[in-house]
Amino acid sequence: MAVAATAQNVNPCAFRPLTCRDQLNPNITTEFKRAMVVIAHPDDAESAAGGTMAKLVAAGTQVRLVVFTSGDKGTKNMTMSGPELAAIRRQEQLNAANVLGVTSVDFYHSPDGELANNDDSRKFLTRLVRKYQPEVILTWNPNENFALYTHGFQHTDHRAAGAISVQTAYPTARDWLFYPEQILEEGLEVWKVTQVWLFSWEIDPLDQASTMKIDITPFVDLKIKALLQHKSQVSDPNEAAQSVRDVAAALGGASGVQYAEWFVRVRML
Repeated sequence: MAVAATAQNVNPCAFRPLTCRDQLNPNITTEFKRAMVVIAHPDDAESAAGGTMAKLVAAGTQVRLVVFTSGDKGTKNMTMSGPELAAIRRQEQLNAANVLGVTSVDFYHSPDGELANNDDSRKFLTRLVRKYQPEVILTWNPNENFALYTHGFQHTDHRAAGAISVQTAYPTARDWLFYPEQILEEGLEVWKVTQVWLFSWEIDPLDQASTMKIDITPFVDLKIKALLQHKSQVSDPNEAAQSVRDVAAALGGASGVQYAEWFVRVRML
């Protein structure tokens, strides 16, 4: 007799074979020598993964940051020009990275709202991946999720940054015929990223195993301190700090810890 598909009897691996396979594999590591965080705007990293970044650094991981846009449109101040704002946000990002112990920050300088997953952006990131050789990349999810707009976590630049990152991790950084001049003329080497962690705030009911929950309880204060370096984006520091705690507490409460950040983890081919 046919059985109706329900959340209880559907095999989630049938819907998300890559992520499900990874999460059920006990040999998949969460310890790394080198990590890279790829974001769209200054302050994305601290908002989405600041606690995890601090935790990685504390464990001895070398964390590098790549920022794709200048964030040159993110203001309500009508006396502020785009170039002025870009310069301010660049310095704010450097300050925040310093708080978290990030090793380096690279900027692509795309105009805010105009980031595209194209040959130039992929070539830029491929060069950095081959240069820094991260084992894991933390980035935005390239998939559309309209519900996240209500929380300010969805933006066309976010999806573009995620798409560039995923495509760079596989196949462009790995296969030498993508941008071979980087190998033959610049002396870089092909590099295989082993995992990509996609920022997440929701659990997919058909793929619950893919959500990785990181306990950031000892690092939530550092996450807040780093986020507050983005002074041009924070009108009320106390309100911003409380918002960070509220979100991290909500994720933590669903994870059995005080504060957490979530990711969808994918092992690259």
